Amino acid sequence: MMDTGIIIKILQKVKNMKNFDFIKQSSRFFAGKLVAAGKINLRKAVLLLVSLFMANVFADDLGEIAGKYWTAWKKTKPVIGYPKKCTPEQIRERRVRFNKTVKEFAPHWLEEFAAVDRVMNWEPGSFADIILFGVDYRTSPAPHECTSWLVKPDLTGGKNLLLHKNRDSKSNYLVGMRRQVPGKNSWIGHGNYGNIGTNCGINSKALAVVMNSGDKTLENNFATLQTVHIARILLEDCDDAPGAVKLLEKIIAAGGYSHGSNGSIWFITDPQRSFVVEHNAKYFHAKEIFRGMAIRANAWHFPEMLAYSLQEPKNIVNNGRREYAVRKALLHDIVQKGRVITPPDMAHAARISKIPEAEKCYPLCGRRTVAGTTFVIDTEFPEDLSYASFAFGPPRHTFFIPVPVTIDSLPEILLNGKFCNEIFKRFQKGEWKKESELQEVESKMNAVFEKALNDARKILRNKKDNAKKDAAAILKKAFTEVWEIAVAAGN
Repeated sequence: MMDTGIIIKILQKVKNMKNFDFIKQSSRFFAGKLVAAGKINLRKAVLLLVSLFMANVFADDLGEIAGKYWTAWKKTKPVIGYPKKCTPEQIRERRVRFNKTVKEFAPHWLEEFAAVDRVMNWEPGSFADIILFGVDYRTSPAPHECTSWLVKPDLTGGKNLLLHKNRDSKSNYLVGMRRQVPGKNSWIGHGNYGNIGTNCGINSKALAVVMNSGDKTLENNFATLQTVHIARILLEDCDDAPGAVKLLEKIIAAGGYSHGSNGSIWFITDPQRSFVVEHNAKYFHAKEIFRGMAIRANAWHFPEMLAYSLQEPKNIVNNGRREYAVRKALLHDIVQKGRVITPPDMAHAARISKIPEAEKCYPLCGRRTVAGTTFVIDTEFPEDLSYASFAFGPPRHTFFIPVPVTIDSLPEILLNGKFCNEIFKRFQKGEWKKESELQEVESKMNAVFEKALNDARKILRNKKDNAKKDAAAILKKAFTEVWEIAVAAGN
């Protein structure tokens, strides 16, 4: 039998190696020692060390994030939103189902949960309960009213594909997110403070994912993965849109989806192929979008899903009004007048705060709209030049800031939520800049970033050694300049 002391010593050395490029070399070296010490099969020793190496690295990563940036929770443990109508036995049953789903689709999260509990000095299982049952951010939850739309390259002049989401939520506690789990795709996005999932995101393969609530429906689960958690799985595990759609369907078929009393709507796109998905916990349908534009508020459109809808007339009207507002802003006012749709056009549509013909209808940017995001996927060099344009707060109250998909870190005040908190303070006081003022600052940021994109594109076209690395460095430098502009302008 192998001496566990030897394993622990070896793992401690492996754990300190943060550069994943060394994983094969280090695993073979240490596996050789394991074989010599315990006479086990070399292949099994390598696999064991690789899996343990990865688990420890990404667990340490989230533990480090929690310890450094979730300072409010270190002072006061959040109130977990346990269902009031559930008995202790029912809560235990939900935990069992949740853990089963996590083990099947994201087993490394169990290490992350344990790492956060250790750093926060919480009872084991506390963070898993937070992920499963949520946190009481406010005493009066508001419904989700997200609006998303996809613009294919035939409407952008061919140079990029655009995907946007305005997020509406009961939580104003927003943070920027950038994760790189060893052996998986890196991604950038934004999410609720203290969550491991993302409200939307784009990964290192230029696969972008956004989701909205769908129709009210009977077929649902209440004890498995929420859409923000599924989004992270898709971003980390999938390289293209067809693969992500397949994995999403597999998760739902396995009972791994939970979304209260509503179904969901997803936009999933890579540089070539784009899909809209509508589903509940039992029924699933996806359609590919080949050209033009697709828009969704919170209503299913597919005939295959309408049989399972409990949507009410007032909601159908509200959703239709919001979808029409996007159509008018981008198709009627731009495409039908001979222009192509650009990222600034997406920002303008995201800021629509009134529906003139129906003022009682909830607008695209309403009182619960907490963020806006446009993913700009480059059609020539998607993995190098794609980026996200984030409004880390209500779009009509803050700037859209371009962040390259190749970025390796985000400013600390984005990661700890302080940047977003200042935006929400002004929002709650009714203090904000006019759209013309926001656009003036955005034009300065976009000028810097567009120049960087052009310079990086030239380098990539020349195909010289280190072209990808040099292009990423140019965009990283541009983001630093853009960030300085945003901070100086009082974002």
